[in-house]
Amino acid sequence: MYKTFYVNNFCSFKESFEISFESTKLKTEKNPNGSLFALGIKGANGSGKTAILKSMEFLGSFIKNSVTKDKNSGTLVNSYFHNTNDTEFYVEFVSEDTEYIYELKLNSNFVNYESLSIKVKGKALKNIFKRSSSHKFSFLDAEYKEFSGISLRKNASVVSHLSLFEFKAEMKELNDFLKLNHNFLSNVSYVDGMIETDTEIVDDSWISKVYHENKTTFDFMKNILVESDIGIDNIEIAETIKKDGATEYYPVFIYEIGDMKERMMLYEQSSGTKTLYRQLFLYAWTLSSGGVLILDEFDKHLHSLMLPRILELFLDPEKNTKGAQFIFTAHNTEVMDYLGKYRTLLTQKDEKESFAYKLDEISGSLVRNDRKISPLYLSGKVGGVPRI
Repeated sequence: MYKTFYVNNFCSFKESFEISFESTKLKTEKNPNGSLFALGIKGANGSGKTAILKSMEFLGSFIKNSVTKDKNSGTLVNSYFHNTNDTEFYVEFVSEDTEYIYELKLNSNFVNYESLSIKVKGKALKNIFKRSSSHKFSFLDAEYKEFSGISLRKNASVVSHLSLFEFKAEMKELNDFLKLNHNFLSNVSYVDGMIETDTEIVDDSWISKVYHENKTTFDFMKNILVESDIGIDNIEIAETIKKDGATEYYPVFIYEIGDMKERMMLYEQSSGTKTLYRQLFLYAWTLSSGGVLILDEFDKHLHSLMLPRILELFLDPEKNTKGAQFIFTAHNTEVMDYLGKYRTLLTQKDEKESFAYKLDEISGSLVRNDRKISPLYLSGKVGGVPRI
């Protein structure tokens, strides 16, 4: 679960933005830290909404996979108009009783600084490693000294190098940090410095196989989808054997017409039903793993009344028992009224430079949680609207 996310000099953000995922105003008995389990990002086209999601995707991918890239490819980080200054990341992430603090500074060619510290509840902060240049690093905790001799590539993270090793049981903290970076799902990809959005993270057959093999996930999907589409009475997962002998799974939607049962395929469904079938797997996985789900334009093809139902999965502590987070962009404006000012981030671009701010950072009483935010947004009083 994100606690703080800071970035400087990335894509259209020349200067830094920092997102705090905690708010004293949201503290409750079931949410003692005031953690934000959902964050919506609004703004005009090209204002930097997707760039924020992409910064999260880039960092996660760099931490996990950079050692697998070509050693001559550089870091592939996309700075503001490709300037030569360092891009900087600072992240505080919490999992169960452990807080992780990770810092990274890099340019398009190599890493200039990287560090990781860990703080277990009730114990002092433990500095795991520090990398002061593209070639040198040191473990500051004696427990990990045996890895100090490994050779680093200048365009890859220390963490990705360490992922190649098997860890002993007593090195649980570092091993858990490596595993954390697999608890992210995103429909935004970062390929050779380019931002791309793919609304289908995995293919329909694979999703259908997961539904077939996991009754809990299947029931989660079916209950919500049947309730939201008044025409569907039931859903089944069927299978067929392909020419190569492989089994392919697919959904069958059942409609009861009098005494008859009509069966229809996924391609015959509405865009909204298709979207829900594909996305509900993502919500179920994120909630069950306590992970982070990052979706660009999550409201695409969905009725505005469905959006609060989805967000409630994360905001209700009885449904979100593992502290999963949902970070998204949306074109729907009314969703801001449901999120409130503490969970809404606006992006705005001035003179080719993006800026980001949460609504609770606006001083005065203009933005309040006890009245609708969407009219203020549409009137342009809080920024983040396109110039028409």
